[in-house]
Amino acid sequence: MAVTEQLIRFGVWILISLLRLYIRTIIKLFVRHILGGKRCAYSTLKFPNSIRVLSLESGHGDKLYGRLIEVPVDAPVPYEALSYVWGDSTRTHLIHLRNGYSLPITSSLYHALRNLRPTGDLELPRLLWADGVCINQDDMDERAQQVRMMSTIYSRAYRVITYIGEDTCDVDLAVDLMKKIARYADKVISGQCEVSISHPEELPDHNDMSWGSLKDFLSRPWYTRKWILQESVVNRNSVMMCGRKYIDWCDFLQMDAIFGQPKLGGLLCLNDILPVSRPAMDDMAIMRYELLEKDGPKRMTLLSALGLTRHFNATDPKDCVFAVASLVSDIELDIDYNKSERQVFIEAAAKILEGDSNGDLCMLSAVGVKGKLDLPSWVPDWSISPGRALIADFTRFKCGGNTKARPEVSVQDGTLTILGVGKGRIIHLTDLIINWMKNPREGYKWIQEQFKHVSRLGAYTTETVYMEAPRRTMTSDLGVQSGDASIAPNSHIHGFEVRVRPLTPDTEREKRLERVEQANASLGHDSIDRGNADFGYTPEDIFGKLPGAFRGDAWGDAVVCGFRMGTEDGVGGGFMPLEGLPESGNIHRKLCTTSEGFIGMVEPESQIGDIVACLEGAYVPHILRPTGDGSWSLIGDCYVHGLMDGEAFRGKGKVPSEKFTLV
Repeated sequence: MAVTEQLIRFGVWILISLLRLYIRTIIKLFVRHILGGKRCAYSTLKFPNSIRVLSLESGHGDKLYGRLIEVPVDAPVPYEALSYVWGDSTRTHLIHLRNGYSLPITSSLYHALRNLRPTGDLELPRLLWADGVCINQDDMDERAQQVRMMSTIYSRAYRVITYIGEDTCDVDLAVDLMKKIARYADKVISGQCEVSISHPEELPDHNDMSWGSLKDFLSRPWYTRKWILQESVVNRNSVMMCGRKYIDWCDFLQMDAIFGQPKLGGLLCLNDILPVSRPAMDDMAIMRYELLEKDGPKRMTLLSALGLTRHFNATDPKDCVFAVASLVSDIELDIDYNKSERQVFIEAAAKILEGDSNGDLCMLSAVGVKGKLDLPSWVPDWSISPGRALIADFTRFKCGGNTKARPEVSVQDGTLTILGVGKGRIIHLTDLIINWMKNPREGYKWIQEQFKHVSRLGAYTTETVYMEAPRRTMTSDLGVQSGDASIAPNSHIHGFEVRVRPLTPDTEREKRLERVEQANASLGHDSIDRGNADFGYTPEDIFGKLPGAFRGDAWGDAVVCGFRMGTEDGVGGGFMPLEGLPESGNIHRKLCTTSEGFIGMVEPESQIGDIVACLEGAYVPHILRPTGDGSWSLIGDCYVHGLMDGEAFRGKGKVPSEKFTLV
């Protein structure tokens, strides 16, 4: 009996012990599932130059298996670095590590790894580096330390794989179409055939599935992701991947070049697939060229890198600065994710000004568009697209003369104090230039109105002919050859005045305007103007296809609103006094007059009462607005005729510099 009781007690004890062990195991697994094993899956990196490499094992099912290996970043390990879009940052999938833990990963990374993993039973594991697995994303210090090495990680990789997402519409069709377009483009550029607004016979019909496939391929969110720059522009051995299919980077770069080819701009089938990400694609192609020249990878300045990446997006605004940190050579950024967005942007701006060895205040031309971030007016918001072009080739000007900027920055207060000279308040302001470009008749009336306004001023402040200033101002004094930085010749000024001077009514001109408007309507456009240079074709290309009055030089006299005007005697094909207006960067600016008699092209946000300031060391003038407490807000840069070559700092116009504190 005693033995039986002992056995029963022993059995109960065993059952209770097993139950306790079971409960502890369940709790442990539950906690591990909730936390993703993050506390144990990542061991602290032993050295500052260490990285983790994922050894991804072969497989076929839904589960991913691998192990993390710590190696020095400069070790001869043949890993491939993955560039991809995080997408939804929610980590809904798992990768199971051989140390017994699992890591949660995003859906986009999960699908990328599934397509990248080996599938053969005897295949060796694939060595990969992907930030979503190889960096402990929850350790801010490690994350910052690894971000500093990103450029090195990608440049030292055996190969960079750009994964743009799943193959949702047969990417092979897109690649094949890109090659056909490239062959057709070669013929057009070499002169073997002429581009037409009708659909070329060399390309598939509009309804062909390949066009939809190509549009899908070029519309992936990967192209606008901020981090792709340091991931995809520092390693020559790069390949694009869609699903499980590989695409040569050269095909993508060639397609981007075709979009920018003026001779192909009138090809409607290309305009139909032109992606909204085109500016970002173009900037990425530029950066690949700049960073991967034949003499080997090199770096750029922080200001250049931030300026080129404004068309790209980042989930965390701080990454707009941090994502380019390892690409720059002139400034070392303090990457700290514990800092506020405001502090990160102010510190970056301060470092740019402190490292501005030329003292030219170029950075201030990057302000003018305000986003959601609470930033001082003088600090550019690199998280949003600029929305407008800079004044074309502004470094050819020297508004500050021989002076040199002496900026004083208070990071804590968010203020910038600089010296300069005020040159009058804005007393007259027009609508945006682009608004009158849309219709020839309205454009003609608009220019005449400005002519009347300026002519009342008499001799211009700089003692030049009053008609010279508006023409040079509206085009930032660009030469005639489509954005040539040479100063425009005087003959263009004479032609401009003749064409817009409101003398006697010109019935013939009115008839030509009507014909232009009728042609616009027949083609389904509000207007056809030289602004079409953005798409690569000129009005002559269109009117050459139409009958009667629209042939030959009729265009030269008809479009008196701006870009291609006729000669003094009314015969077309002569002067082009406003040629270069789109290239000047001024079509999204306003024309203004100041209290001191100057006229200029200013930011859209400018208001009556703002002042024109010539800052020491600056290439161009700037618009400032008083805040009421003795400080100023920076509105943006501007072109002001008569103040672009240091006139404010020499001769009769010279006055003592004053301090401007920008907030």
